[in-house]
Amino acid sequence: MSNGIAAGLGLAGLVGLAAALAQTGPGQSSLHAAANLERPMETIGSQVDTARGRIWWLTGGGLLLDDRARRQRITLPLPGWHWAGAPYGCLPGLALGPKGEVVVTSDVLPKLWRVDPDTLAVTVHSPALDARADRDVGFSALSYSARHGAYFAVGSTPGTLWRIDPLLRRAQDAPLAAAAAPACRTTGPILTSAFLEP
Repeated sequence: MSNGIAAGLGLAGLVGLAAALAQTGPGQSSLHAAANLERPMETIGSQVDTARGRIWWLTGGGLLLDDRARRQRITLPLPGWHWAGAPYGCLPGLALGPKGEVVVTSDVLPKLWRVDPDTLAVTVHSPALDARADRDVGFSALSYSARHGAYFAVGSTPGTLWRIDPLLRRAQDAPLAAAAAPACRTTGPILTSAFLEP
């Protein structure tokens, strides 16, 4: 795991990690441990932040946060969030950023929802698109690349990949890496081409 973050774990891995995070001592679990072991209904994706003891679940209605420090499950609505999913397109995605922030995509809009790691405030960002601005663009899968200091998002248009700056202000088409971007991606980091500029 890099940066204390495990991404793209299967359900069994998430359940195991949730159980480990919920432990308060040898053989004792916190009161909410049983709830943490259950996968929320309509789960689209998830991310585990081991550094902060958190599991983020993206559901059809927004975000759920299993927070060990606060010993609770917190629902975070995403204002104005729209998505289509199958059969109309790819599912939206979520990624953990370098400071513990969570970023959520829409598969129908070129917008991103960012959750502050400390305050849990949700802000909406509309990055300026440097290409394909005349097309309907959304982002599905998303991951943060420490090597490039940027997010990479698979576009809702098949075979497109976008490089998004960490402040979520600008999205650049990354055509050299498009071959690494499948039409729909559900888990794991997005593989980027060696030809991308660092």
